[in-house]
Amino acid sequence: MAAKQDKKEKAAKEAAPVEEEAPVVEAEQAEQPAEPAEPAEQQEAAKPEAKGKAEKSGPDVSFTQNRELSWLRFDDRVLDEAFDEGVPLFERMKFVEIFGSNLYEWFMVRVGGLTDLATLKKPPLDSRSGLTPAGQLDAIFEQLPALIDRHEKAYELVGAQLAEKGLVHVRRDQLTDADLAAVAKYFDRQILPILSPMVIDPRHPFPNLRDGRLYVVCGLGATDESGLLGVVEVPGSVGRVVELPSGAKQYRYTLVEDVIVSCLSSCFGEYIPKKPAVLRVTRSADIDPDGEGVAQELDYRSHMKKVLKMRQRLQPIRLEVQGELGKKALSLVTAQLGLETRRVFQMQMP
Repeated sequence: MAAKQDKKEKAAKEAAPVEEEAPVVEAEQAEQPAEPAEPAEQQEAAKPEAKGKAEKSGPDVSFTQNRELSWLRFDDRVLDEAFDEGVPLFERMKFVEIFGSNLYEWFMVRVGGLTDLATLKKPPLDSRSGLTPAGQLDAIFEQLPALIDRHEKAYELVGAQLAEKGLVHVRRDQLTDADLAAVAKYFDRQILPILSPMVIDPRHPFPNLRDGRLYVVCGLGATDESGLLGVVEVPGSVGRVVELPSGAKQYRYTLVEDVIVSCLSSCFGEYIPKKPAVLRVTRSADIDPDGEGVAQELDYRSHMKKVLKMRQRLQPIRLEVQGELGKKALSLVTAQLGLETRRVFQMQMP
């Protein structure tokens, strides 16, 4: 019995698992002191930069385009119709006018709105292009000069072809002696009685130049004063086209602002007009017609009348100049209007 018990104990010892000794390397690692943990700020700084770049880049704008720049390309395609020889001449001239009226309204609403947004402390970003309002304005004014130059070329091209057909636009420097006599007669009878010439000097405030209206502006020479400016608003009650003496199968005409410039010496008495030009101011029309004041107005029509009057005095955003206005006079006008140089456009066409 004792022998059998000894055999069983021996077999149990052989079947028991043998504990291996721990490697020396692990023991050495256990003996080394633990390194101190990095601060949380260093851990945040050590994160990959890809996340930061993604946040800065904003939305993907590779498949979208800015609305204002896209609109300029659209208006440029409208102008393509004016260059199309397959379109009748009068229709081509109509497309020239449509381009100008589109640009005028777009300036009032869209550029006016961007100009207001650019003054905010935290201006919003355009979701389509990622541009700020100031960045959009920079891109707009970078493209405008070439577009306006193309507009004037279209007008000259179509105008020359209409002249070949007998419809001739005579500019003020092309008026003959017979034309000047007819213009002076028309001016004395139809225009002079309703004109209100203004002499601007440092002692008087600068007048409000209404949105979209034409003004004849010139420097004034005097013996005892300097820095004078003459301003004449072109009356809207008179037709803009003035007929001139014409031959057979021909219609010659000039524009009412050119008539006023030709007879400007009759407007300012002893003052001598110098370097006249025709100006047009475009003002912002970014007004909410359903905004403040609607609840107090019983008549919505009277409210809209007030809104339209407000547009005449809103912030100027563009100045068009046709003619050679002196540098001092132009600097005075732009300073009074608060316009930067890129918002002043020298025009050759009416």
